[in-house]
Amino acid sequence: MPLNTRWHYPLNWAAVPQPESYTICSSDNSKVVIVNLEESSKGEYCSNFKDSYKSFTEIIYSDEDLTFDVYSLDGKPVDLIIGRYRRAGEEYIVEYNNLRIPRKGKASLVFSQEQNPRFKIDIDRNNDGKVDKYKLPDTLMTK
Repeated sequence: MPLNTRWHYPLNWAAVPQPESYTICSSDNSKVVIVNLEESSKGEYCSNFKDSYKSFTEIIYSDEDLTFDVYSLDGKPVDLIIGRYRRAGEEYIVEYNNLRIPRKGKASLVFSQEQNPRFKIDIDRNNDGKVDKYKLPDTLMTK
C-alpha cells in the first residue's frame, strides 16, 4: 500500500488489521531489555508519562509472549507501563509504580496471560538468578 493510503483510501486502510504489538514506557532511570525478541521496531518518545519523569516509549511488533528484564540505572524506584495489543482486539495494560529494584538487581516480567495471569513481576535483588520477592501491578486493565 502507498504511504498515503489512509488519506486516499480510508476504508481500505481501516479494514487492514493492526499488527500485534507491545508498547513499553518506563521512567528515565530505567533500562528495559526484551529477553526473547528476535527483531524490534521503531521507538518514539512519550511526553506525558508521570510528570516528574522523562521517559521513552518503544513499540515492538510481535505476536509472541515476551519476557522483559527491567533494571534501575541509579537504584531509585522505577515506573513501568507495558501494554499489549492483540489482533483479536484484546488489549492488556499493566502499570507498576515505584518498582524498587536495587542497582545490581533486576525485575523480570513474563507478559503472558496463560503463563502469568496475575502479571506479577519477579524481583531478583542481587541478580543471582533467585527471585527474592515479587510485585503485582498497581493497575491492570483489559479491554
